[in-house]
Amino acid sequence: MELLNDPVSLVAVVLTACASLYYLVVTSCAWRFRHRLPYDASSTSPPPLSVLKPLHGIDPSLEANLLAHALQDYPNFELLFGVESLDDPATEVVDRLRSKFPDLRIETIVCGPALTGNPKIWQLEKIAQQAHHDVFLINDADIAVEPNYFREIISELETPNVGGVTCLYRTRPGDGLVSLLEALWISAEFQGLVLAASCIQGVNFALGATIAFRNSDLREAGGFEMLRPFLADDYQLGNHLTKVGRQVVLSRRVVETVLPTINWREVLQHWLRWSRTVRLSRPRGYAGLIFTYGTIWSLLTLIICGEQAVPVIAASCCLALRGVAAWSVGHYVIQSETVRHYGYLIFIADFLAFSLWCVSFFGNHVVWAGRHLSLDHLGRIRQTTSNSD
Repeated sequence: MELLNDPVSLVAVVLTACASLYYLVVTSCAWRFRHRLPYDASSTSPPPLSVLKPLHGIDPSLEANLLAHALQDYPNFELLFGVESLDDPATEVVDRLRSKFPDLRIETIVCGPALTGNPKIWQLEKIAQQAHHDVFLINDADIAVEPNYFREIISELETPNVGGVTCLYRTRPGDGLVSLLEALWISAEFQGLVLAASCIQGVNFALGATIAFRNSDLREAGGFEMLRPFLADDYQLGNHLTKVGRQVVLSRRVVETVLPTINWREVLQHWLRWSRTVRLSRPRGYAGLIFTYGTIWSLLTLIICGEQAVPVIAASCCLALRGVAAWSVGHYVIQSETVRHYGYLIFIADFLAFSLWCVSFFGNHVVWAGRHLSLDHLGRIRQTTSNSD
């Protein structure tokens, strides 16, 4: 009865209970995903494949990542790389790769500077014009893959009624605490959000870690030109495929990316960019994240209701469920070494994520690859300027 006379305490307990329910949903979705039957990737005649990869600069893992793509166990594919100019150091990496695989079509396509909108989509438009095949696979330059990656992804694309395949991903941190916290949150929490969304409402989006689709389907949805104004191009690509009746699915394959070694400011800029683009792309769902921050609401409940048995039990259960959900996603689904070794820090990562969630509602300015961007209410790029730092 004390709760009914104290609105603040009541709200804290209700939010704690909602977060507990969310963690139960995430845990259930993680176990369902983990126990899905595998697709048959043994087809002897998978369709020819064009792999489109925009590049911008290099990082320590780029050469190894591109080599893993060239070594794929797949009968017929081409690797097409886009750069703004031949001065980009990534061209030297591609040249070395081409010399190692003379029988594989590996092309460097000079796309020039983007005249409008999203530079990545500008490059993809130019690359797609040189592609020989209808089946496309796009992934980020920092994605590490295994030898049967192409076969698994494309076998899922060949499933009836499927027009797009995307992947969950785990993240290895660079140096420093802030990189570790971001890697934990991406691997244990963000992937949990994706799993929950896929279970509750289906997959009407895609993730940049992997997007496989047919170019003919994309043209029916409006083509790359339709994506050019948007910063969240991966989300929009998947969303527009579903709007023309194509089903997008989450692959059982989980890929890996490595965060660069960057400072606090750059990590926070990256995290805030993600937060604001998600808010503009999925405003109602993003506002609903208020019910997912169980660490914050549990501790608030303990602080203001510390002498009441029911709130204390509710908060303790929520914190326990938070740990179970993070472990279920990060360990059993994503198989992240970072979560296995440092999973207890997820509670600290939650505080950082909540702070940036709050900040993200104030303004539509983001920083991406040294460019300062202003976004409109739909997540479209309104203004681009170079970094003056």
